[in-house]
Amino acid sequence: FIKLLRLLRALCLFSCFLWWNEAKMERISSSKALLLLLCYVAMVACTCDLTGVNLSGAEFGSGDIPGAIFHNYVWDGPKDAQYFVNKGMNYYRVPFLWERLQTVAGGALEEKELKFMFTLVNFLTEQNNMYVMLDPHNYGRGFGGKIGQSATSITLYSDFWYKLALEFKNNTKVIFGLMNEPNGQDVHIWRNAAQRAIYAIRFAGASNLITVPGVDWTGAHSWMEQNAAVMNVIDDPADNYIYEVHQYLDIDSSGTHNTCVSADVGWKALVNFTSWARKLGKKAILGEFGGGPDPLCGAALNNMLGYMDNNTDVWMGWTYWSGGPWWGDWYFSNLTPNSTGQDRPQMKYVQPHISSSTPKPTPHTPGKGSYTPPQNVKTQKTIYSNGKTQNGFVDYSWAHHDLCNTSVVRPGSGDSCSLSFDLSSYGALWFQCAGCLNVSSWFSLSFWYNPGNSSGVDFGLFMVNTTGNSKVSSHVNLDLPAYSASPIITNQWVYISVPLGWFNQTVVYNGFQLQGNKPGDVPLAYLSDVELVAYPDQYTMNDGGIHIPIV
Repeated sequence: FIKLLRLLRALCLFSCFLWWNEAKMERISSSKALLLLLCYVAMVACTCDLTGVNLSGAEFGSGDIPGAIFHNYVWDGPKDAQYFVNKGMNYYRVPFLWERLQTVAGGALEEKELKFMFTLVNFLTEQNNMYVMLDPHNYGRGFGGKIGQSATSITLYSDFWYKLALEFKNNTKVIFGLMNEPNGQDVHIWRNAAQRAIYAIRFAGASNLITVPGVDWTGAHSWMEQNAAVMNVIDDPADNYIYEVHQYLDIDSSGTHNTCVSADVGWKALVNFTSWARKLGKKAILGEFGGGPDPLCGAALNNMLGYMDNNTDVWMGWTYWSGGPWWGDWYFSNLTPNSTGQDRPQMKYVQPHISSSTPKPTPHTPGKGSYTPPQNVKTQKTIYSNGKTQNGFVDYSWAHHDLCNTSVVRPGSGDSCSLSFDLSSYGALWFQCAGCLNVSSWFSLSFWYNPGNSSGVDFGLFMVNTTGNSKVSSHVNLDLPAYSASPIITNQWVYISVPLGWFNQTVVYNGFQLQGNKPGDVPLAYLSDVELVAYPDQYTMNDGGIHIPIV
């Protein structure tokens, strides 16, 4: 139906232009009058594909991390979303806090939080055929610092997206919103962070649609001054990303005032950004907008959404701010029904623009069921392979080990042996080099692992910052299932990729250790092809193209 209306709109527009003067002079036939009426209907009814609301709550209580569920914050559930589903909305932005989903930077994702997230996502995408955007609502920050301008490194940020992408890569109705409203940041650094996150998502095997925001609260009104000259250069191996902007209607475009400037303030703020995106051939989403309940704000909402409806070559859709169970009657932009179950005044202005179609914004091939490490990676540092250390690394291990054990060899590797080891009594594999390990240059330490007759060996990864002894500067205990491509099973090989972002990015290390964490005996296990894997922007893609450099 929507496609038919869009075709009708295109055919009518030219006739409308030619016959307008005739209509004003009352010299128009009944057939032409009918056609003009159809033209009007077509223009009004061409809504954006994705139309919906923010389901707020999991981002509440940012001063209490991790906080207590139902006390400091709340996850919306099916009951909270059902009202908007009944209204016909097909798209939901779900804000949450990075530090709640991953309480330790670089660590595993929290199962409890993931369960709440999956409950809402599965209700919307699987039971109701809707689309969901996952939105880390952190304003370009995490763990107390700006991404890429503090200890919160770009690598830690990309590690988070790598792990979240692994969870949802098989559901292409899930959209990855890279970050809510980055602000107070250098636009070049933010672009680098966004670029690394995109590569991490694709590195995880996910082809899901990605939305890319800019700095300065990703405002549409300020996009040309703050973002246009830098954010136009984005590389996505899947070519499946769009831009996300926000636009409020009050005096400073912040959404903190209950009054609107004028009936035209919203759509006029979108014009320059729309032209910019159109020239790039890119689409966009309006991730946040809202206004008070008075008629002037209603007119501003209606006019802005109407402008987007008339420019659907750029605008894929929108999510109103906001809905959710913890917004009370006090919040002027609340779209959740009031305490008596009645619609908010804003709904009558929003509802005519809700899409009646079932959109397909992600036409790309869904992610694979299991992660396969890319075969086209340019590994610039092989540490160990087929019985030998390489690239200046020297074996200083004190654990019982054999660099060339021929009894267990990884099938398909082309190797004749593997590294066997046991880490009993805090034993360690220690690979040393002289000033050769700058972790800021590498995405991960990766290797193939076989647990032997056990279900997995408990050990830590230590970075060594001196030569000739085992002094270490930092370490992390490895939760191997969090970094494995598939479950760790007795006597089977699995690919492990450990992001290096939690280590000090300014230190050049002299090697690393894999050390046992237990005083007693530890079963024999095996490694193959230990490598430092380059950042995804250093990869050569299958199509032969080289990714753009990140500057």
